[in-house]
Amino acid sequence: MPQSQTGPDEPSTKRKSKAGLVMVAAVVTMIVAIFVGYNISHVDEMNKEKTGAQQRKGLIGD
Repeated sequence: MPQSQTGPDEPSTKRKSKAGLVMVAAVVTMIVAIFVGYNISHVDEMNKEKTGAQQRKGLIGD
């Protein structure tokens, strides 16, 4: 039976790679969530500006 390269307190290589993938997935998920949040916020701001511009146009046009 082959001997393990790591000590008894060291996690296996498979566990290290799995932990690395979990960390990468968590970071990517956070980046996507922030990006989507900014886009939603931008759409809300654009709708507010459009509504405000229409109201001002109506007042000035009269």
